[in-house]
Amino acid sequence: WYERAAIHGHFLSSCFAADYYLRGEGVAKDVGKGLEMCAQAARAASPPAMMKMASFYSAGSDFPSDQAQTRYWLEQAAAHGVLEAQYR
Repeated sequence: WYERAAIHGHFLSSCFAADYYLRGEGVAKDVGKGLEMCAQAARAASPPAMMKMASFYSAGSDFPSDQAQTRYWLEQAAAHGVLEAQYR
């Protein structure tokens, strides 16, 4: 259901679906698809997706960490009013 909602522009659903793909929970694990779903929501100005992108790039568990991308997404989230992003 999350993926169907994401297709129709519900960006919080994109974040949830991305988590499932990244963990392989209920679907075949697909890191690329998970990242792309979350990035799509983040590019559409979804602050929760921006924070998730920062987290993904910071942790680097399924791909190399990227501090430049972490910083970019934190700055984007901060610009959209996410206080936590201003202090990380």
